[in-house]
Amino acid sequence: MVIAESQITAKRQITIPMTIMKKLHLHPGDGLSFDEKDGQIHVVPKKSSNINDLFLRFSPKTKIRLTEEQLRKARQEIWGERYETRR
Repeated sequence: MVIAESQITAKRQITIPMTIMKKLHLHPGDGLSFDEKDGQIHVVPKKSSNINDLFLRFSPKTKIRLTEEQLRKARQEIWGERYETRR
């Protein structure tokens, strides 16, 4: 069953319809994986860490520091669009 359609631009880009963005809980900057199964391509959101996962993973006991990208994603997940407008 087709739930949305899009076209490929000359730069090989597509616009993901809002219905799909909402259904998959996607936001600008999120990653996607393209999986092949039984001759079909499936678009799957990349799993991202939420802020709690990051805190557990990089607790004060370790000397590992968060990268700027990890911090940006965590802030964006918690604050959403409010973070983007403050930058």
